[in-house]
Amino acid sequence: MAEKPKYEYRLAEIRDRSGDLNKRWYVEFWVWDVAKQKLERKLDYLPAKFKTAPERYAEAQRIKREIDQALINGAFIDSSGKTQQEKKDPKPKSVWKAFEWFKDQHSKEVGDRSRDAYSSFSNVFKEFLDDRKLADLTLTRFDSEMIHGFLSYLMTDRQVSNRTRNNYLIWLNTVFNYLVSRKVLDVNPAKGIKKLRTSSSTHVPYSDSQAKKIKDYLREKDPQMFLFCAFIYYTLARPKEIQLLKVRDIRKNKLLISAQVEVKGEKKQLSKNHKSQYVIIPEGLQELIREFGILNYNSDYFIFGNKGEPGPVPYSKHYSTKRYKPHLDELGFTGGQSLYSWKHTGAIKLYQATKDMKKVQRQCRHWSITETDNYLRDLGMFDDDEVEFNFPEF
Repeated sequence: MAEKPKYEYRLAEIRDRSGDLNKRWYVEFWVWDVAKQKLERKLDYLPAKFKTAPERYAEAQRIKREIDQALINGAFIDSSGKTQQEKKDPKPKSVWKAFEWFKDQHSKEVGDRSRDAYSSFSNVFKEFLDDRKLADLTLTRFDSEMIHGFLSYLMTDRQVSNRTRNNYLIWLNTVFNYLVSRKVLDVNPAKGIKKLRTSSSTHVPYSDSQAKKIKDYLREKDPQMFLFCAFIYYTLARPKEIQLLKVRDIRKNKLLISAQVEVKGEKKQLSKNHKSQYVIIPEGLQELIREFGILNYNSDYFIFGNKGEPGPVPYSKHYSTKRYKPHLDELGFTGGQSLYSWKHTGAIKLYQATKDMKKVQRQCRHWSITETDNYLRDLGMFDDDEVEFNFPEF
């Protein structure tokens, strides 16, 4: 006599919507919920990439076999969504659980800096998965097309550079190669995806004479923009981060750049790496903060309020960039400089003054010294005079 299954279930059935390709096909099954003590109906929709009926039926059959086997093996759900199979097998089955597992396992083998980098990358990846409801997707179904979708999301939604996009691709390959090596995955779906070409920074730094010309002009014509540029130069922060700073973020000789900030009741992502971090406020910027009387305003005000002084409402997105460009046009700058160029100029000046890449790394909040090295090289640093002048003659 066959052994009665531990949990009730109903095997999966393919719902092909009467063959209508304009409707979403799915696989329906019923699984036991131990929290509710009853069967729960579940639907697993086919990805939209399957356009023809034969493709959909093939994929639906594959999904059905996978679900049926899990049910027969005693799968169930509870309030946390874990199945019995997952509890028996410590290896993860879903996309996000696999990445969490990687971070947990691999963090024991790498240093603090790499762990921080993995956390930063993971936060962005999780946002992408959550937005597209892919976090619980079976790992084996996360394919190269979805990876291309993530890389496109980075470029379009988050507007990252080619270099940053390539760094995420390197990270994805690291994760998937690790999962393959640990027998969690058979094939790395990111393998073969090409990096994009990178070149020197799209924003060039200012020369000393250019910087003086702009500063003198802004001092007279647009004092608030003068201060805005000074904040970028000294803190090596991005314009977006500067635009949403509050008076309370100034902590003596340190400036807090928060992971998020609330604007009109809506939380907005602020820091690039999703972490709240401090940077140093050099004496030159401290003097300007005193000169402009910033600390005399309400601590909850935005430093760059939309009325030309600290206030409760900041300028709208991209306003600072749009406001700055006419000044460059008026001064006749056509060499590719932008508001962002003050960050590059500050990084160069800091390195030239200290010859300490670690200080530049901390002020830039880069996740590794390699990132800082690449950044400074893109800005034309590290020309070795000794090689140029002392190389033995041929």
